[in-house]
Amino acid sequence: MKSFICCLLLFVTNFSFAQEISETLIIDGEVNFCKPGVLNKSPGKGLLLDYRYQPNFTFQSDEVPASKVDNDIRINSKLKIPLVIKPGFKLLIGFRYQIENFNFEPSDANNSPLFSSIDGKDLKTTGAAIYISKPLNEHLYTSFRFGVSYAGDYSRFSTAQDRYATYRAVGILGIKKREDFEYGFGLMYSKSFRNVIALPFGFLNRTFNSKWGIEFAIPLSFKLRRDFKDGSLLMFGPQFASRSYSIDVQQSDTETVDIFHFRRAGVETMLTYQQRIKGWFWVEANVGYLANLKAKVKDTSINRETKLNQSNSVFGSIGIFLSPPSKNRVCEDTDRK
Repeated sequence: MKSFICCLLLFVTNFSFAQEISETLIIDGEVNFCKPGVLNKSPGKGLLLDYRYQPNFTFQSDEVPASKVDNDIRINSKLKIPLVIKPGFKLLIGFRYQIENFNFEPSDANNSPLFSSIDGKDLKTTGAAIYISKPLNEHLYTSFRFGVSYAGDYSRFSTAQDRYATYRAVGILGIKKREDFEYGFGLMYSKSFRNVIALPFGFLNRTFNSKWGIEFAIPLSFKLRRDFKDGSLLMFGPQFASRSYSIDVQQSDTETVDIFHFRRAGVETMLTYQQRIKGWFWVEANVGYLANLKAKVKDTSINRETKLNQSNSVFGSIGIFLSPPSKNRVCEDTDRK
């Protein structure tokens, strides 16, 4: 936890540089370049700190007795810093640090070598990414992300070992028809310690009026948005979420330590409330229901994968983030200034 606190202090000292890639208006000569996003869209997060709590769920399979998790606690932080902000081009760098902690019932922690290895232990995710945004004209823009993250039970603040690594590249083409309507297509490529994936996706953002809108990232997230006033909004809908860790597991019958890959996934249906406190400062609260899919545990020493049933559970989180005040209009023509 000391390393996490040091990371938060570093983030706070740099908060004035935090800015989302879509939060700066680009005007290049007489061409009206539009930033990504629509009117009243949920704010981007330059700096994010949040705490999440998920109580009372179980893991079970034919080989593993029912094992109850008292709680799953997650502390998450993210930061984006602009490096280049020029007409027609933006370059940002982002950092992420997360700690997740599973706390099993004392009598159940030894039901599996994996559970006894992760019980009460900090599972970390650290990462960095480069974000590039390049508008093509008044209706088209491109965006790219290249990043690496390391997820597992390593003891230090971070690591660069390939056994924990996930490399990702994302490319997007956005089409902005109007200030209240945009859509686009993209491709994500991911190479991790578990597998290699290439996933096409789409997105659609639509603001219907001053109160209602939708924000879709197909097929991963579907959100209905309700705006109350400037700086106050609700979001509701499902989204897919998953996490994977590379973990050292000591077998109970030997002194051998093997590498296990542990993956959880599920569909989170949640209600999100966001409120601007003052200027750049916001608070965010989430409550939701997690419909878990089967967890996967792979013992790499024998190349054997086991699937675990996870019971569903409620969850909640609270956090703060920084986002610059948005303009009433997401695009402005130089002739109107």
